[in-house]
Amino acid sequence: MARARRIIKEVAELRLLADPIKLRIFEALRDAPASPHELALRFGKKPTALYHHFARLTAARLIEVATERQRRGVVERLYRPAARQLVVDHALARRGQASRSVRAVLAAASAILQVTGEDLRAAVVDPSQPLADRSRSEIGTIVVHVTPANARRLMRRLRALIVDANRVDGSGKERVRLTLALVPVAAV
Repeated sequence: MARARRIIKEVAELRLLADPIKLRIFEALRDAPASPHELALRFGKKPTALYHHFARLTAARLIEVATERQRRGVVERLYRPAARQLVVDHALARRGQASRSVRAVLAAASAILQVTGEDLRAAVVDPSQPLADRSRSEIGTIVVHVTPANARRLMRRLRALIVDANRVDGSGKERVRLTLALVPVAAV
């Protein structure tokens, strides 16, 4: 069974998740174990295009074999995430601006935002996923001026929302993406 949470402490692991395809693979495997062949069909790609990604994610122990089955005379492996939630160790972002770890954190954040943008674009063209339905979607950004105490309060509430989202995960068939960021903003 997958662990509940894994702290990403290595730059190499984080760099893997900076690839939108690997991020999508990880997310898809949270729904149900799948083979590279099955996900390739779902993603509209050739199966050979995903084997490399699966191998890298497996080597980093981000995904693992859930089960094996016979398919057309060969053993097919179905994979699942090694942990339900991945969290980046804050120490990776504390190093100098030009450090490999900070660049990896930024690349992973970019991949998350890119995947979110792709989901938004897909929702715009899919009439079954109306963005105007306020019970199913919300998009917003705000820059606020806060005291350090209020910044900590907001962070606690954001973490509580993540805990709540994890608590309701698996309770229904509808998939939603929750992308949150609370970051300091430089004065303009």
